[in-house]
Amino acid sequence: HTCAHANDIGISPISHNKVKHREAAAITMSEAQRLASTTAPGKVFSSRSELADHYKSEWHKYNLKRREAGLAMLEEADFQARWEAALALRQENDAQSKAGRDHIKADKKSSKSKKRSTNKDAGRITDKARGAVSSNPGAGGHAPPTKLSPEAQAHAQRMAESQENPDINPKQSLFDSHKSKTVEQNVEYMRRKFGFFLPDREYLNDLEGLLGYCQEKIKLGHYCLYCEKVFPTWQGCQNHMISKNHTKLRYEKGYWDEVDVFYDF
Repeated sequence: HTCAHANDIGISPISHNKVKHREAAAITMSEAQRLASTTAPGKVFSSRSELADHYKSEWHKYNLKRREAGLAMLEEADFQARWEAALALRQENDAQSKAGRDHIKADKKSSKSKKRSTNKDAGRITDKARGAVSSNPGAGGHAPPTKLSPEAQAHAQRMAESQENPDINPKQSLFDSHKSKTVEQNVEYMRRKFGFFLPDREYLNDLEGLLGYCQEKIKLGHYCLYCEKVFPTWQGCQNHMISKNHTKLRYEKGYWDEVDVFYDF
């Protein structure tokens, strides 16, 4: 019936089949175009389940943060390069922290052994001494805990809140709260005040992305840009970089891969 109908309207069976194939191809292409995400630039997903998996991925979460900061989305290869560098850095810091904890445990174990050996002598306290201690609670060398003033409590609360949703802005100085009108003016401000400079500037093709990444590293990770020491707050990290003259990128072997994606040599 299909062929007869096609002949009736002046279309041969062969050309009619070509139309059907083109329509099927168009539907397939339309479906593929729908299986995309703004947080996965350059990526077309082969199935809805693959797209759903993307929405659970670190790539998606990372690009959401960049979008909120007004930064360009990263393609998968660029994200993977940064992600692997961050994981390697975290493993190194974890290893250093573990070594420090093991050292502290060893010291505590040695201290307990010494305390046990002197326990008998320490237990020979006289009734008179007991009475003196009980009549003067501060004589034991342990002052009662100091209660924070309302002002100190409010400051601590503000510091805690500032860690949750820090402002990631490439136009803001990496080392203080100063904001410039443009990214270029921000770089010049940091150069004049902190001696900050961008290595191989002539090959840098994503200045905004690099500054945004540095902001993320300081305010989200609390990492020093130079020595990569980690701090409890990003404000503490900024103070450290200023006091230690670490207001610069570490431009040497072993550290270059981290910012390589922002350059085009």
